[in-house]
Amino acid sequence: MQVENVKLNNAMHALEVKKQDLNDKVDGFIDAGIRNLTGNVAEMTAIMHSLVAQTMMELDILKEPVLGVFGVDLKNAPTMWVVLVDVVFKTVLVNEGGGYDSNTGRFTASVAGVYMFTVQYTLFTNKWAFFELVHEGRPLQRSSHLEKDTAVSVSMQVFAKVSKGGKVWVRVMH
Repeated sequence: MQVENVKLNNAMHALEVKKQDLNDKVDGFIDAGIRNLTGNVAEMTAIMHSLVAQTMMELDILKEPVLGVFGVDLKNAPTMWVVLVDVVFKTVLVNEGGGYDSNTGRFTASVAGVYMFTVQYTLFTNKWAFFELVHEGRPLQRSSHLEKDTAVSVSMQVFAKVSKGGKVWVRVMH
């Protein structure tokens, strides 16, 4: 009986050791999980703060007055145009923000954003026109018209994402 008692005590001691080992492993897994979770929460908090700050900056930009409104007129336009030449509007009616340069005919964006550009021209009897709106050398919108019978007005309109310092202008194509 004493031998059986010793065996039973040894078995109980071995079970206690295994129990402690399992408890240590579970505690280690829980600690590692908490550390990972804490790190993930901290990272997500930092990302959230960054996104909130970026959104606040973008909202502040949207609250600012519009920069880049301009209206121009081409008085006494030539009857013949040179192909692939920029159209320079010398008569500046409005130039809010100073983005339009009446020496080059180019608009330069003072802030990055989506801009709307509209061009309207009038053709008289028996006249042909082919113009395009250009952004950094790439055509955004083209318009061509041949009028045989009466004077007619032609319009182009385009939205363009323009970076700060980006340029947009009108060019003669034909």
